[in-house]
Amino acid sequence: MTTYGDKGKKPSRGKFHSFDHIRFWVGNAKQAAYWYCFNFGFEPFAYRGLETGSRETVAHVIKQNDVSIGFLIDLVKGE
Repeated sequence: MTTYGDKGKKPSRGKFHSFDHIRFWVGNAKQAAYWYCFNFGFEPFAYRGLETGSRETVAHVIKQNDVSIGFLIDLVKGE
């Protein structure tokens, strides 16, 4: 069994308090967002893509209470 009693010395640059959102770069943003909504009860919150004028990325953002997760895919390969 793994234990984590000794975590090493504390970072010298402050503490982590909270986060605003998490971004995942995925191969299929729509499918990933749907999977989290179906299995964990998230709700669709925002979309950015070709229909909204974004030519570089597609993003599906889902939300549950204060947790926001963005799934992004790059439309322009190699940049």
